[in-house]
Amino acid sequence: MTTAARWLLTWLFLPGICQAVDAPWINAIDLRSLTPEEADEARPYRLRGTFIYQDDMNAVFLQDETAGALFWYKDTPDPPLIPGDIVEVSGVTKTGLYVPGLDEVTFRVTGHGPLPEPIEVTYDDLISGRFHYQWVTGEGIVRSTSTSNTGRTHIRLAMGARIVEIQLSDYPEAHSLIDHRIRVTGLAAGGINDRHQLNQPYIWPRNAFGIRILDKPTPAADLETVPASTLLTFRPTARTGHRLKVSGTTLAAFPDGRIFIRDGKHALAVKPSTRGILEPGDTITVLGFPEMEVFSATLGDAEIINHEPGPAPLPVPTSLSSMDDGSLNHELVTFQATVADSFRTQTGASVQLQNPDMAVRLILPATADIPAPGTQLTITGICQVETSRAAAYNIRPDSIAIHARTPADIIVTGSPSWWTTTRLTIALCLLAAVVAIATLWIFLLRRQVDKQTAALRERIETEAMMLERQRIAREFHDTLEQELTGLSLQLGAASATSSAAPLSTACHMVSRIQTETRNLLHDLRTPSEQIPDLPTALAQLAARHDGSTGPRVELHSTNDIPSLPPRTLHHLRMIAAESVTNAIKHAQATLITIDLRHTAGNLILAITDNGRGFEAEVETREKPGHFGCMGIRERARKLGADVIWRSQPGHGTTVRLTLSTSHERKQPHYDPHR
Repeated sequence: MTTAARWLLTWLFLPGICQAVDAPWINAIDLRSLTPEEADEARPYRLRGTFIYQDDMNAVFLQDETAGALFWYKDTPDPPLIPGDIVEVSGVTKTGLYVPGLDEVTFRVTGHGPLPEPIEVTYDDLISGRFHYQWVTGEGIVRSTSTSNTGRTHIRLAMGARIVEIQLSDYPEAHSLIDHRIRVTGLAAGGINDRHQLNQPYIWPRNAFGIRILDKPTPAADLETVPASTLLTFRPTARTGHRLKVSGTTLAAFPDGRIFIRDGKHALAVKPSTRGILEPGDTITVLGFPEMEVFSATLGDAEIINHEPGPAPLPVPTSLSSMDDGSLNHELVTFQATVADSFRTQTGASVQLQNPDMAVRLILPATADIPAPGTQLTITGICQVETSRAAAYNIRPDSIAIHARTPADIIVTGSPSWWTTTRLTIALCLLAAVVAIATLWIFLLRRQVDKQTAALRERIETEAMMLERQRIAREFHDTLEQELTGLSLQLGAASATSSAAPLSTACHMVSRIQTETRNLLHDLRTPSEQIPDLPTALAQLAARHDGSTGPRVELHSTNDIPSLPPRTLHHLRMIAAESVTNAIKHAQATLITIDLRHTAGNLILAITDNGRGFEAEVETREKPGHFGCMGIRERARKLGADVIWRSQPGHGTTVRLTLSTSHERKQPHYDPHR
């Protein structure tokens, strides 16, 4: 089809172009500079550029004097666009995988011209993305080639120390380019991840004419076999970047394609571009590209050119401490170790070995049994440095992995102790629980023993007190009460024959003494459970002094008086009785008031008279022949109570006792001197 005919067909799209004639013009650099949010606003723009490439998904790439751009077209352009066509596009902006473009487009070809001059690029230029979707050119050495299921050819091109992937349509002759230095010209593109990041740079030539050979390698037959120990060592005249030939004995071949060989005293890891079937002991010759792994050199993108069977190699005997310098990297070793921990992985199991100097893990095949922590093993496998660290001018291993080839490489030489960490933890928890339960049981038992001891002590004290009271009652009855009775009879006879007033008064006093003695005997004989409470006892005391033959005694008591032990009740009643007796005998009072109340955890007992009063500090201390105040103090001391006298001459007297009821209830005690 002539150029004139193509332009005529293209002008058929003119109505669509006219509809967008008001859209502003934009150049490629401004279009690709839009943010994702701005591009998603579907802004209408017109763009003019030179057609350079079209992929299999109808993405069309243009380039103007500023940068490259793309637009999406739903159908294959008819007539097809020719590289060099000048295209005017109208559409709306849309966010792409990596840079924005135009969508819902109409376009027309307005002319034809030369392709843009390709931009010379390096790997760093491509991975930066600044030349993305532009026509570029670069050179490197072909490392490997492959063909996808769709027939697309993939060439791995080493540009310096990094790999750029070259993709183009079916190119069966690409395998012959391995180890050639070539120049490739095409569209700068790349693989984009889900975060819209450029992960792997590509160059897409339109066809094989975009590839030009710059330098041919030395034929494989003419290459000399080099020792593995010389890889990537200093060689002033070495030819870098090309394949080398190495021979050795196969130590291991793993399912993921990794091969480990031994060349004399040195071991080497080989990464073939295609997988083959090898057995330990096979002698092979490989062509591969030297590259630095984590710690030492390996051969990458290798090709096996010779293969002969041989006897199985012997492992190098060693120990965990001897592997920490990295001298046995990639070597087949055998040693003894103890399992520290283990866990299952997708491809097998990972076993951490006990080693204080460095992290060492054993990688087992999927069919191997996982040893328990504490198991002692004899291990045979490939030693490989996983991580390293810099130490001045030296690189030192930081962690090592041992790759077992088969389950037979692992021999159990000692079973783990029954006392595993888990079992020891469970045992300690059970022991702690037993100790806690025993401690609680002892605490509860001690509380119960204390309760029973206190109850027993109180019962013993009560019984002892009752026995003593009964003894005193017998003595009173058999001696004092009998004598008083006889004295009362004789005084009665004397008063019957005489009218003297003193004899009448003496008879009255003897009767009162006899009444008090009988009351005391009654109290001493009454069992503790029949003794009335304190308000009742004080009421009885007040009732005996109604004012008919002496001062009147009144009782004022609240209703919240707590119950008290018999011993406490007895001492309080006797203190009140002694205070009333003192007021009757010495105060010349006409009214005596007993005040009993309970407040703030304290029992307050106050006996107040309206008598003549006295000097409290002088008269209440010990005086020859006066024992009333002394007895009150002794009883208060036995109860743990405080007692004070408040009195002044001519102003009456108050005896005030304060007893803590909580102390009285919680701390019963036996006093042998009460």
